Amino acid sequence: MKQQILSTLLTIFCIASVAAESPPEDAILADLSRCDATFFRTLKNKSLLMAGVLQYEISGNYAHFKVPNRFANEESTSKLTPSVKISSFEAVAYFDELWSMNAGGRFVAWGFVLNAKPDEVMRTLRPLMWDNQRIVADGPAFVRSELWDNSKSELGWQKVETESGEPKPGTVERVLLIEPYERTPGQTRIGCSIQGSISREMIEAIRPDLPFGKAPKQ
Repeated sequence: MKQQILSTLLTIFCIASVAAESPPEDAILADLSRCDATFFRTLKNKSLLMAGVLQYEISGNYAHFKVPNRFANEESTSKLTPSVKISSFEAVAYFDELWSMNAGGRFVAWGFVLNAKPDEVMRTLRPLMWDNQRIVADGPAFVRSELWDNSKSELGWQKVETESGEPKPGTVERVLLIEPYERTPGQTRIGCSIQGSISREMIEAIRPDLPFGKAPKQ
């Protein structure tokens, strides 16, 4: 009897330990707002929540969602089957975009489509978001930006509002964007982008799921 009780207590302890190590549901969008590899590690740790989602894929220490073709605009968004409840919102799709820019740099973007309006998403998620005091309204959207200068890498990501248009050569812009989803009224795109003179090291630090050597199809 004593051995059975000890066995039961050990099982409960193990379950509790796993639960404690697993990030809360809210961490998925909170970590997405960091716009770095943290998000992809969190997705890996939430494999139970994502069980059954056809687009979900684990690779090593990270996980991501597959899209038909990240190099083609019309195929860079994948409907999640089934949809997933995250931070009280229904995530209905995932986008993953990559293309070359006119000045020779690259543009990379990733994130979710939520079944809610941007102001509702922002109102709910602001307390959870990284560096949330710098997220500002831009019309119906909400934005936070940083700048990386390859010639001044010791400064890291500089917390400045970036200008519109392509980044200057030798620089990279990183942006968190919560915006209306143009294809479906009443839905929101929430995600990150990096654009400009992106190095291999930066890709490895921010998008470990993305093979750096792959280039957009011509």
